Amino acid sequence: TNWPIDFPNVNLEFVGSTVDGIALNQQKNLVTTSSTWNAPSWNVSATSTTTVNNSNTINTAVTNQGTVTVNGQPNTWNNGFDNQGTFNIHRDFATINGPFQNRAGATLNLQHTSNCCSAQLTLDSAFVNLGDITFNGNINNGNYRSTLTVNRGTLVNAPGGAITFGPINGTRTLAATLDNQGTITVNNRPATIASPQNNAI
Repeated sequence: TNWPIDFPNVNLEFVGSTVDGIALNQQKNLVTTSSTWNAPSWNVSATSTTTVNNSNTINTAVTNQGTVTVNGQPNTWNNGFDNQGTFNIHRDFATINGPFQNRAGATLNLQHTSNCCSAQLTLDSAFVNLGDITFNGNINNGNYRSTLTVNRGTLVNAPGGAITFGPINGTRTLAATLDNQGTITVNNRPATIASPQNNAI
């Protein structure tokens, strides 16, 4: 596929595709599976949902104002992700290379599922959290984990930012050097922040 992509009234599904062209302006719903995205930019509007299934490589700078949900693995974003809406991680091996932003009013939700899999997001570099980061899951299954890893630099939880470890079964881990200037809430069960001191809270 190699064309300008602007589809205000169309739902689309891409399977085994290579998508080039100019900016993607997504106004409706999109599903991607086993596809490579090379467009220079991808805007998910506030009224849109994107479902990311197995084995996608996204070489496109993504701005999310709607809802992006990761239901498969592995998936890699190589040109950053600007989250202004809701970003749901439900599976392992989601990786973002390049800048990640979680804006004020946005939510990054790491939520393992009851019947399958853990939720894991790895960020290549430091970022400032201005919104909400939540670790959730299914209360009936403790076999899975919800993990956020920041490989380099410091995660700054800025004033107004919130990190919440929900009241769920399973392991909940923030593997990052953390500078907390906002709020951290731990509900019921232990959570781990793997800072250089490897403190558990």
